[in-house]
Amino acid sequence: MQHPKYSELLKINQQNFKPNEQVYESVVISNVVMGQFKDILEYHLRKNDINAVVQVGEYDNILQDAVKYAKLDCIFIFYEIANLLDQYLFSDPETLLPYDVLKGKIKGELSFLFENLRGSKLVFLNLFSTLPYTSHTLSPVFPGGLIEELNLFLRENAPPSFQLVGQDNIYAKIGLQEAFDLRFFLSSKAPFKNEYFHSYAELALPAISGSVGKIKKVLVLDCDNTLWKGIVGEDGIDGIKVYREIQSIIFRQIKKGVLVAIVSKNNPEDVRQVFEKHPDMILKTEHVVTWKVNWKDKATNILELAQELNLGTDSFVFVDDNEFEIQLVQSSVPGVTSIMAAKNYTDYVQSMLVLDSIFYKKNISKEDLDKASQYRTESLRQEAKGNFVDLADYLKSLELKIVSQEDAVPQINRIAQLTQKTNQFNLTTKRYTESEISNMMESPKWKVFSYQVTDRYGDYGLTCVSLIELKEKQGYIDSFLLSCRILGRNLEKKILEDIVLRLKDIGIDRIDARFIRTEKNSQTEDFYDQFNFVCQTAGNDSKDYSLLVENFPNLNLDYIEVVHA
Repeated sequence: MQHPKYSELLKINQQNFKPNEQVYESVVISNVVMGQFKDILEYHLRKNDINAVVQVGEYDNILQDAVKYAKLDCIFIFYEIANLLDQYLFSDPETLLPYDVLKGKIKGELSFLFENLRGSKLVFLNLFSTLPYTSHTLSPVFPGGLIEELNLFLRENAPPSFQLVGQDNIYAKIGLQEAFDLRFFLSSKAPFKNEYFHSYAELALPAISGSVGKIKKVLVLDCDNTLWKGIVGEDGIDGIKVYREIQSIIFRQIKKGVLVAIVSKNNPEDVRQVFEKHPDMILKTEHVVTWKVNWKDKATNILELAQELNLGTDSFVFVDDNEFEIQLVQSSVPGVTSIMAAKNYTDYVQSMLVLDSIFYKKNISKEDLDKASQYRTESLRQEAKGNFVDLADYLKSLELKIVSQEDAVPQINRIAQLTQKTNQFNLTTKRYTESEISNMMESPKWKVFSYQVTDRYGDYGLTCVSLIELKEKQGYIDSFLLSCRILGRNLEKKILEDIVLRLKDIGIDRIDARFIRTEKNSQTEDFYDQFNFVCQTAGNDSKDYSLLVENFPNLNLDYIEVVHA
């Protein structure tokens, strides 16, 4: 990928910074000189609508800087083995620490980082690599197993807040000559070239985007010359060739909880036959959440899909072989990421590998694995809804059940995931990592409530979270959020009632809450007003509320069962 010259990059950085908006605070701490990484990192983050400001710690002051910057949104640690092992390459080994002593020293410092950054939001730390020093020979340059043992220590001991980065991936992608500069390393301890910094920032971007709620959720696929070679309406089911490599990449995303939708200008029966009868198909009808096989333009279909799935178009990725359709979607549907299916099949496969990064997910929850079936089950609910004249009768027929849990440690991953990806019904839109949720559960000053919902059609999974800060006889609703899949059933009201009753049981007589406005949560702006919360202050971007517990109304939602697990 072609990147702007450094002088131009600095101008773009200034243009993309939004001084009146919330800043994403990051820091780079290292034992080597990091050159222009700060500016290059800001360029990639701001270009992707993350209003980043990157600080740089003191040279070779990693341990102290780790403590100093632990509360920032993101920390990049370059603890480079090169700065330690170059002495063993270019100095008299008799004057240096024995390898076992050096190894113990490094493990001790890593343990210090793990302990002090365990509660940080997001930390990038590199796996150790000696590739710049060892690529020229088959002979062992360092004692056998040293680097492998240190990397195993990293993998086994790094807390959930840490994202380990394989530098060898970058070296393989752009080549050592473009990444590592031995001359500058020997003269000024500055080993990395700008191309390395660009590749590193691109590698880190999906994890950062996910941590701030910028998550892609839906993969929209054309069919002809996209999932298979040929036009099924003309060539017939026996005349097309299935793109198995492409479909296996897509199937890998499905396993991470990505929703697949088919949008194709075709006869519906022709497309269905391929999915159901072609022996080479990896994708089957059960892998597809929804179908738009018609003769409308793709942009219109995607807008309809977004409405049906109740998801923003910025969570969509679109793949098509028709440049006109790609351009139309890019120009008329905001936020969609588009991938052109190249005519050269090798180029096409290469371009689709980016889906592994676009749909980045560090951990996969049970809800992710069940996502497609949950959306298909929702279509059954909607069909049943059409048989009822009265909405209340339909809701009663669902046999809704809420399972309420407090400080459920096995759910930490899913709870953190919901805070990071839920945008629409989210009163404050605060993002939390697994480490932060774990700390809340361990603290007597917090209550972490999580809610799983089922009905007669199946299990929605863990779909609601509320984080409550306790202050003597007062509770503060720091976060209250629900998956959009369970809206329209009064579940949010019943769950709020459960929260109030739970807090009342532990002696809380007043509950404070806040609404913080974002681009996507306008539907929740007056939520607390429905339950006798009194608005204390109201600004352009937020409202502060207070409720005397005794004033919470009787909701008469007895058709929803609540069970405390």
